[in-house]
Amino acid sequence: MKEYYKPTENLPLKNFQFRSLSQEKEETFTAFCNRVEREAKHCQFNCESRTCTAEATAVRDQIIFGILSDEIREEALRKSWELTELRKEGMRLESAAKGASEISCEIRIN
Repeated sequence: MKEYYKPTENLPLKNFQFRSLSQEKEETFTAFCNRVEREAKHCQFNCESRTCTAEATAVRDQIIFGILSDEIREEALRKSWELTELRKEGMRLESAAKGASEISCEIRIN
């Protein structure tokens, strides 16, 4: 029953949180190292499929962390896209947003 109700883990978000770790002002080096090792257990720097690599995971995550479009980022996180899906769907969403903006501008002019 716990498996059925287990919340979905968002691996890019966990990886972002991991990469954002920094030593606290009063935290010893050893304590920080231990915390980093604990938090790394929540991350996944590899993929389940045969076509995905650790490099593809790192590239996917960096795109998600660095893009300007919140819409693409939210969809990528919600749907747990791998790199190929992120590139394909990100281009589709960006193109749709650009098209909608052009239509909106054209309607305002007329």
